Amino acid sequence: GLNLHKDSPCEILHSILLGDNKYIWYETNTPWDKSKGDKFAVRLQSLSTNGLNLSSVHGRYIIKYKNGLIGKHFKIL
Repeated sequence: GLNLHKDSPCEILHSILLGDNKYIWYETNTPWDKSKGDKFAVRLQSLSTNGLNLSSVHGRYIIKYKNGLIGKHFKIL
């Protein structure tokens, strides 16, 4: 029979669903120094979340753990 887990050619979550966003985010934030990261964190926290189904945007957390984000963080970005 068909086993979707064994018969899938690649890992869908990391290669398709997060793939482009994850790699674009990495290439964007890698050259930043601390001041640019801090400025971006402030800008993220000042965003309006009306209509986005988000309680709040934790900009400092996203910058602090910028290379260890998960799907919900990429959804914000």
